[in-house]
Amino acid sequence: MSTSTKKHLEDLIEELEANVKVTVVDEETTEKIFNEIEGDIEEYRFENQQRIKDSQKEMADFVFTA
Repeated sequence: MSTSTKKHLEDLIEELEANVKVTVVDEETTEKIFNEIEGDIEEYRFENQQRIKDSQKEMADFVFTA
């Protein structure tokens, strides 16, 4: 990130904090949130892979019986 962009974002965060429109969370909370999101994504991937396998099996059964 360029210095000017970083400075702009820092200024924006300070302005929003001053207006009580944003709260900066600590590292522990951030890590907890990202771990939960990562778990949800892994669950979604697993379910999606299972749906793909089921769909492929269904198509294979259909082609085999046709």
